Amino acid sequence: TSFYGVYAAYRDTRIYNGLSQYSYQMPTDSLADLTAASFKWSVIKQPRVWGGVLGALAVARAVTYFAYPEGAKITRAKASSFSSQWPVVALPVGMGEEAYFRGFLQSALSEIFDPMTGNIAASLLFGAAHIPNALALEKEHQWRYYAFSLPLITAIGSYLGWLTQTSHSLQQSVAVHTWYDFVLFSLGAFATDAA
Repeated sequence: TSFYGVYAAYRDTRIYNGLSQYSYQMPTDSLADLTAASFKWSVIKQPRVWGGVLGALAVARAVTYFAYPEGAKITRAKASSFSSQWPVVALPVGMGEEAYFRGFLQSALSEIFDPMTGNIAASLLFGAAHIPNALALEKEHQWRYYAFSLPLITAIGSYLGWLTQTSHSLQQSVAVHTWYDFVLFSLGAFATDAA
């Protein structure tokens, strides 16, 4: 909620000041819009949404295959690992991170610089925000997360930024982010239960 709050405050300030004085058209989605986005047929039926989810999952699978070859399987994760998260956490995570990184940061940086620089900078910050996730891995596997998973997360962030920039809405990026995380969290929960 704090991530959404930062976005909402920035959005409302810009609306109050008059959107016409800004060069970058930022998203103006409400909390209700973002909550419903992942379940709205008009959003998820778009090829760049469902294709984005499938594409991100396929690339993530390929990266995982090469980053963690058969001889370097991760045998366990610490208790704080994302594998122990409930899959329903994907909705607030997707909404909050998209509101903050694409709604607020990308919009503010695009206003200061230009839309491409705003997307690149917000995506790099999005990737950097995920650095602590490596702490959930065993020490000998953390370098793999830094070398393979962080660039993947940053690239997915850039795609989500492109969705936001071209649609002037967070709904598509929230849907992609939420469903991507839901699948990952579900697989992680299933693997934890199986173990």
